[in-house]
Amino acid sequence: RGGGGRASPPSPCPEPAVAHPSPEPPAVPTISAFAPDAEGNFKLAIGFYLSAVRTIPSASLAAAHARLRDAYTSLGQLYVGSDRFTKACRHYQQGIELFRSTADPRSAAVMAVAFARALRSRLGAAPPVGPAPAPPAARL
Repeated sequence: RGGGGRASPPSPCPEPAVAHPSPEPPAVPTISAFAPDAEGNFKLAIGFYLSAVRTIPSASLAAAHARLRDAYTSLGQLYVGSDRFTKACRHYQQGIELFRSTADPRSAAVMAVAFARALRSRLGAAPPVGPAPAPPAARL
């Protein structure tokens, strides 16, 4: 689809070449091109977010978890929207396990709700799964 008509730099993804030499390999995966379909691009995004969660300072961890959760949710919705319910359910189960293992119970709960909605859609008992309502923001 391209950039959706918006004026933007040619590529929002990181370049495969590393600009600054480093004695250690880069902490994030590198890619040379976009995936040919939405599913592949969501999987690439999830890989980048997982790398970020492992290496990001704790002050930015909540934002990285939110982006990872959004990418996980979007891929699951893609599966449900294309009637791949088993794949969606398996994907959401993996999300629940992932977020539990990263001590993010809020995201695990969002995955559990998305999993339940995918199951209901599979049975035809619910309208098509749209974006899950965002959980209320934490108050300071």
